[in-house]
Amino acid sequence: MQPSDDGKMAIIQIVAADHSAFDAILSDKRPEIRVFEIGTSKKNDIEQELKKFKKDFDLENFQVVAQ
Repeated sequence: MQPSDDGKMAIIQIVAADHSAFDAILSDKRPEIRVFEIGTSKKNDIEQELKKFKKDFDLENFQVVAQ
């Protein structure tokens, strides 16, 4: 988790073995929620959007590795 620069939001990464665990999150249409899928969304698109909230956001330093 990384707090946004203004401290009002958090950037989080959620990992699950079963993709269906994300059904509710992926279908959420609230404008304050941004959802990206690693491997589906382009790295540049993810970073460009998240840098609006965390100016030094770097996806390479954020990812979680699930084993």
